[in-house]
Parts: sequence; C-alpha cells; structure tokens
Amino acid sequence: MVSTIHTGKMGSNEEAPTYAPWIPVPNVQELVREDPLQVPQRYVREPENRPKLTDMSHLSSLVPVIDLSLLLLGNKEELNKLDLACQDWGFFQVVNHGVAEELLQKMKDAAAEFFELPLEEKNKYAMPSDDIQGYGHAYVVSEEQMLDWSDALILVVHPSHYRKLKFWPNSPIGLQEIIDEYSNAIRKVATELFQSLSLIMGMDKEALLRLHKQLVQGYRVNYYPPCSKPDQVLGITPHSDTSTITILMQDNDVCGLQLMHNNEWVPVNPIPDALVVNVGDIIEIWSNGKYKSIEHRAVANDNKARVSYATFVYPHEEAEIEPLNHMIDPKTKQQIYKKVKYGDYLRNSMKKKLEGKAHTEMAKLEDQVISHTQKITWKGNSDLNVGKTSGVDLVGGYYDVSDNIVVQAVYKPFASASPTYQSVSGDGEVERCRNRMSKALFGNAFRGAMGSNDEAPTFTPWVPVPNVQELVREDPLQVPPRYVREPEDRPKLTDMSRLSSLVPVIDLSLLLLGNKEELNKLDLASQDWGFFQVVNHGIAKQVLQNMKDAAAEFFELPLEEKNKYVMSSSDVQGYGQAYVVSEEQILDWSDALILLVHPSHYRKLKFWPKSPTGLQEIIEEYSNAIRKVATDLFQSLSLIMGMDKDALLGMHKQLMQGYRVNYYPPCSKPDQVLGITPHSDASTITILMQDDDVCGLQLMHNNEWVPVNPIPDALVVNVGDTIEIWSNGKYKSIEHRAVANDTKARVSHATFITPSVEADIEPLNHMIDPKTKQQIYKKVKYGDYLRNSMKKKLQGKAHTEIAKVETLA
Repeated sequence: MVSTIHTGKMGSNEEAPTYAPWIPVPNVQELVREDPLQVPQRYVREPENRPKLTDMSHLSSLVPVIDLSLLLLGNKEELNKLDLACQDWGFFQVVNHGVAEELLQKMKDAAAEFFELPLEEKNKYAMPSDDIQGYGHAYVVSEEQMLDWSDALILVVHPSHYRKLKFWPNSPIGLQEIIDEYSNAIRKVATELFQSLSLIMGMDKEALLRLHKQLVQGYRVNYYPPCSKPDQVLGITPHSDTSTITILMQDNDVCGLQLMHNNEWVPVNPIPDALVVNVGDIIEIWSNGKYKSIEHRAVANDNKARVSYATFVYPHEEAEIEPLNHMIDPKTKQQIYKKVKYGDYLRNSMKKKLEGKAHTEMAKLEDQVISHTQKITWKGNSDLNVGKTSGVDLVGGYYDVSDNIVVQAVYKPFASASPTYQSVSGDGEVERCRNRMSKALFGNAFRGAMGSNDEAPTFTPWVPVPNVQELVREDPLQVPPRYVREPEDRPKLTDMSRLSSLVPVIDLSLLLLGNKEELNKLDLASQDWGFFQVVNHGIAKQVLQNMKDAAAEFFELPLEEKNKYVMSSSDVQGYGQAYVVSEEQILDWSDALILLVHPSHYRKLKFWPKSPTGLQEIIEEYSNAIRKVATDLFQSLSLIMGMDKDALLGMHKQLMQGYRVNYYPPCSKPDQVLGITPHSDASTITILMQDDDVCGLQLMHNNEWVPVNPIPDALVVNVGDTIEIWSNGKYKSIEHRAVANDTKARVSHATFITPSVEADIEPLNHMIDPKTKQQIYKKVKYGDYLRNSMKKKLQGKAHTEIAKVETLA
C-alpha cells in the first residue's frame, strides 16, 4: 500500500494520513529485562559495521562549542566559529542557550520515569503499524531487517494541529506539559539559531524562518538499554537528518552519540546542560553543500541505559529547497542540488530504505548523483553505484535496513516515478527491496494538543447581547441606551495626546544584551506607568501585518459566517462578548474573538475560524512570536525584581496564553460610549498590537486618561495584577480603557500571559520592605484569583481585593 503525504494548506480540513505497514518487532528494554545477556541475531551487525573498541574520546574536545548568548549579541568572532563549525563538522554544542537547567532536568526525569513504566502501560501509546507517532519502532519493513538497540517515543509537537493526542502519555503525571514546555523552549533556541545561520549565509536574520513557510517540529525520545555485547550492536544506524537542524539533549553521564569526521567516528561527549546541534540536509541544500549534513550514529553501553532527546526542525512541505543563488560559487557556477519541494524530498526519502546520505541524491542534479559511492561491475552488467545504507531520520523516526548495500544504476536513477533499488548481501546475492513507503507525517489538523483529558475551563454564564458591528451596519447613527455611559464615566473630548509621548519606550534588543540603562528604564516604567511600548522586539513586520490583515478580513465576513464560532453563554472562547453578567449592565462598544492558544490542550478548536483561509495558521505563528517576546521580557523583569532571569518563568509553573482580537466599530457618538470599560488585567503581562493609524487605548496616569498613540510595529506591554502581587505593589497593574472613533473602525490584538491555575501568587519575601514589613497581598492560587475575577463585571481593580491582606482590603 502506498499513501501520500497531505497536500494543500494546513488546516482543519486535513485528514489524518495513512502509512505503509510496519512490521512489529520486540521491545529491546523488555529483552534486556528478561535476560540481560541475550543479544538476538537480528541486532548483531556485520563485522565491518560494528563500533570499534578504539577509544576516540580524545577527539571529542575538538567538536566546536558555540555560545548562543554571544551569537544573539551579533558577536563576529562567535559567528565566524559557527560558520566554520557548519562547514568543517556539521555539528556543534551550544552553551548559554537560555533554556532553564530545571526544565532540562524535568524533561530528563519525566522521560526516564516513562521508560521505567511496565510495558503494558507504555503500550497504551504504542505506535500502530500505519503511523509514525507513538511508542515503539517505526520503519521496520522486512523480517530480515537489521534492528537498532533502542526503543523510542515519537511525537509531532508543532504546529499543534499535527499532534495526535492519543500518543501523548498521561503517565507519569505532568509528562505532557513538560514535553510542551521543553519543546517550546527548544523551538525558541532553533529560531534564534536560524537568525545567526541566516547571517552567516549572507541574508537578513529572518530569512531562514521565511524560507520555511511554516516551521515544523518533531520530537523523539530514544531509550538505549544496556547491552552485554555493545561492540556488536548499534543504538541507531548511521544516517544524516532530513531536517533543517536537529537539536539534541544528551544524558550528562553516558556518551553514545558519534559523528563521522575525516572518516573517523568521533564521540560527542556530553557537556552538562549543553545542547548538541547538527546541520540537516535542508541547510546543506540551501547552502549548495557549503555546510554539511553529517552522518551520525548511536552506540550502546555495557552497563548503563542512556536516553537522548532529539528535536527535528524542518520546513513546511510546500517550501522550496534549492541552492540559494548567492551560495553558488560565481567562478565554477556549479550547482550541486536542484529545486525540489520539501514534501517531495521527504516523500522520496520515505520510499527507500535510507541509510547514510543516499536519500539526498533525489535533490542532486543528475551529474552530481554519483557521490559517496563505490563504482563496481556486477555479474557482467553495466557499471553500478554501490553505497552503504542506513536509517532515515524523520520526525525522530527511522527505518533501517541492516547494513546491506544499495545498488543503483548509473543512468538517471530517479527518472522513474517509482524507482527501484536492489540490495546486495555479503556474498553478492541480490534481493529486491520491498520498499513502497510514501509516508504522511502528521495527525488530524487542529485537534487540541497536550492532554485531551485536561479541558479548558468554563465560566459563569454570560448574558447574550447584540453584535455592535451589525448595529452600525443597520444604522450607523444609532447608539442604543445600554451603550451610553453615565456623564461622569464618558470620555472627555479634551485632547491629551501631548501626554502620549511620555509613555516609556523600551528597546527589547538592549534588554536582551543586559543593558543596565534599559533595565533601569524598564524598572521605572513598571513602577511609574505600568505601561510601556516595546520596539526592536524581533517579530517580523510581515507576521504582524499578516495578523492584522487576516483579522480585519474575519470581521468583515457576514454575521452568519462569524456566528459559526459564536461564544456560548458558559464559555470565554469564541466570537461575541464575554463578562456580561446582567441585563442592566452598560455594554462596551466592541465585539471580540477570544481564544486560548497555549498550552494547546486548552484550545477549543470549534472556535478557531476557518475563514478567511489561513487564519488559524496566522494566529498560531503570531501567538508563538508573541510568546517569545513574553519570555524574553520575563527574563528582564526577573532581573529588575532581584531574581535570576528564569525565575518568573519558573514561578508560572505552566505559562498560559490567551488571545483576544477586539473590533471597535465607528460610533456616531464617541463621547458617550467606551470601547472597553476601564479595568486592570488579571494577567502577568499583557502584550497588545494596535492599529497603526487609529488611536483608542488610554491608560490612567496621575488621574488623567492618557492616550497611547501607536508607534508603527511597536507592541504595547502592560504590567498585570500578578506582577503587582509578586512585587508587593512596587510595579503597578494600571487601569486602562478603549475609546471609540467617529469615522474609523479599529482592531486591537491583545495577548494575555498568565500563570498556571496551580501557581501560588503572593508577595516575594525580598520585595517586602524590610523596614515597614508591610505585606499588601496574601497567598492565593492563581486559579482562585481568576475564578473570582470572572464572577463579576470587568471593571476597575475590584477583582484584586481577593488577594489583599484583610487589613488592607
């Protein structure tokens, strides 16, 4: 059976793919449990393919080490080291990558606990014979195939609509959330590395990310049991990766990874808390062979088990991969690779029992195909290409076919739509490789994510109200009484825009450099204003504009189309208005689309609009970019709060992210209504993208409503209640509101970053004045705080009273 990888745009109309069948094989960990001395014959390599006992560890120190913090500073010396590492080694270890040591250890501990579960428990997530996700072994396609001395858990983690949640283990408790947190952190490292790789490839720093169209991320945890005969087996067959880059976390005390360098297998000894990065085939192709996708393998240990954590980052299947023009030598003009779609490249790689780098031949120009091979004459026939075969690395999956030899005719080996390959055994006997394996990679589109048993919360029932945009469409002059504010609450016509220039502006790029002056500005902004605008935040203009355009298009749809995603009376997600709790309540002059975007198992996909086409993917891309800005800001906020830079993130337990798009129609009486009632946010921080040409946001400062005039492409950040509580009131969660415009509609995009409902929020000891010892807030669970705030109308800061010490409440 031959299946196809899905085509077309990513979206919920995609069907779950099917797979060519795998052959079930024993669980290696169970083999060892039953008899630690046994090594079945199918795991024993041919003598020439066995790992040598020669100790090459002295070469490990030569593997380059790259400091990511220096790369992010644009350090030229470090960029030059990266360039040489990619050319000469194709591998490097990364230090100062910004992933918290605690998070790395949590991932290791949870995975180790999973693999120690009874087999029947792990088999609840067993990989079926027609899939690539799950626990077990993929790509075993024949009864004669040489097997790897390892078991694995393989998942697709990003974009989240590719996830198949039935394969995400519920045991041990918290594993799903840890995988999600770890994968998000690794994706941040990947995107930061892409910036530096873009620069050394002679492009602007966002170029590689753009070339991907959609960044896709797979995750594979490999478990290598101890082996009584480690010199006869391989944990994973030699191969290169079909990814752009692969990022590996190793065990700190067991070495197993080896890479090929100058025809020697060099061990990559673990550096505590470092990450190993290797160049994948896609970088090799884009660079026209300048940067090398190197073969690597894993060996077994005679007395210790080993676990490794591989993250594969690669492009969307519609992305085109070919040598970039400026990477082709202008003197020789030799182009090694031709243009192929990544999906076609991937499909081709899955049609063959790949080992080594044979799968890269598909992308090579015909005159470049004969490489990495030995030319022989076989039984009097025409000359043939002979090359070693191993496994293919795909979303962490492999299908290795022993160490046979692939025989390939010299003439146009890929001219046929369905090329055939032959394997030659040691004695020259020919067998046909039954190799019809066009694999699809991913699961049902937009199916929630990490834990289907953990549902998004529901809320106090809302009272249904009219759609404001439709009111204006029906009669642009009408303003129903329920929207008219009391005179004392109406926006004044006095122009306060002169004060807008006083709102602080923070340069995030300087914060990331640890610039003391910028950190001081952040400290003062958080104390005096509770608001600031952020420039140089690293989000591409195109990502911002895509979000603006797609959201504007959504709100222009007919009401019946938008109402397909209407918010229910007991939920906060969807299209409509939340926080309306009585028939007498004064209403806001706005409509909204509200979604929970992270962690992804809180998503309710029935509320994610399918129109306009691509909106789901644009929200995903924008939200991921904003989350990166938030985590970057958390580092600086942690520092000014007197903690290490990862402290705030750790205090969240699980970072939560909501997204609200507000639509403010024009109003004939803008001085009588409010777009949103004055309130402070129950978040840690809120990040807002405004329209560039319509001002509507106002904040309270010194008893004046100050407009926050848009700075093109800047983001507005405000301190939320949670920071105010943790800082014992030093940093202010300020009331703010939105006003209407008489001639123009306005759209704003608010992202709310909050802690896990289980996180404790209370003043940090060192934030309490040692002289007065006055503690303004008491300890509360964030979930209790949030539930309390949801019980009443959104207004002012009344919801903060639940967290105040009784004498101050």
